[in-house]
Amino acid sequence: MSDLRAGWRAWFDRLGAGARGIDSDGSAVSDPGRRRTVLALGIGAPVLAGVGVWHWRHQAQRARADLRTLLEHPFDQIDGGRLILNAFEGAPLLINFWATWCEPCREELPLLAQAQKLNAAKGMQFVGIAIDNPDQVRQFERNSPLPYPNAVAGVGLIDLIKRLGDEPGALPFSLVLDRTGQIIDRHLGTYSPAGLNAILDRALAR
Repeated sequence: MSDLRAGWRAWFDRLGAGARGIDSDGSAVSDPGRRRTVLALGIGAPVLAGVGVWHWRHQAQRARADLRTLLEHPFDQIDGGRLILNAFEGAPLLINFWATWCEPCREELPLLAQAQKLNAAKGMQFVGIAIDNPDQVRQFERNSPLPYPNAVAGVGLIDLIKRLGDEPGALPFSLVLDRTGQIIDRHLGTYSPAGLNAILDRALAR
């Protein structure tokens, strides 16, 4: 690490010297083109840093806007009602995106159902959003009722959940929000019991 810092320090020293028209050995830089190149490099470093900060801020703003879109969207429930995730504001929330045609999704549901029952009294809230046909979800729930609200969305939602962290657009995918509405976990694939318990403990502790 010390060698790395020394290398960067020497590079910036050379940039500063070049910008002043002085070579690394203390002599004047006689080549104007070389001096302009050094000046450009010296100016470019802070510009690139500024661009990086702007890009990070832009990405953070976009992520907040995408989460707000998800939380404010009125989803259709299979019983005919509407579900808006903002209704659970102030509670830690696990949002599970799944489908009846997704075998790993179906295998994970008993674990999620049990975790909701065990943590409901602590204020933890689970919600399912099925990327599926409403009739298929309705039939599934008749045979295997879930102890938390379930809504249905079309494939158009996939673009949004990709931006929220599910880059391949695969299922199951879960988001966990703390009481302040901040995402504390993005999980692609099925949870293990230990992994789920750990993230629920984090959500409830915040």
